[in-house]
Amino acid sequence: LEAELNKNIDWDEAINHVKKNAKEDPANVAGFKIDYFKGMSYDDIPPIFERYFDSNVAFLQKTKEQIEEEESRALKRLNETPTEKAAKRQKLGEDVEELKRHLHIVPNEDDDVYT
Repeated sequence: LEAELNKNIDWDEAINHVKKNAKEDPANVAGFKIDYFKGMSYDDIPPIFERYFDSNVAFLQKTKEQIEEEESRALKRLNETPTEKAAKRQKLGEDVEELKRHLHIVPNEDDDVYT
């Protein structure tokens, strides 16, 4: 039955139709071109779009409080004085130095990356 149905489809016309719609579709915001998907199986394609879809859904499901909190943090960063920024950089530098004191690099003789 499937072979019989596929026999009646003009695949060149179907592919041209999809290409035309992909070029015109403003929803193609991820910027993928049809050539990117050539040679891929159908099962390989959906995971590529799921990542973008999931991020859009997460954005749409944000509550008003979350959006206001993000905006307030952004405003706080914009209104930081140069002395506050310098103090933050200094504190980060001190934290890095403390971490370096606690880290010890151990050579791995079994590592064959450079052979």
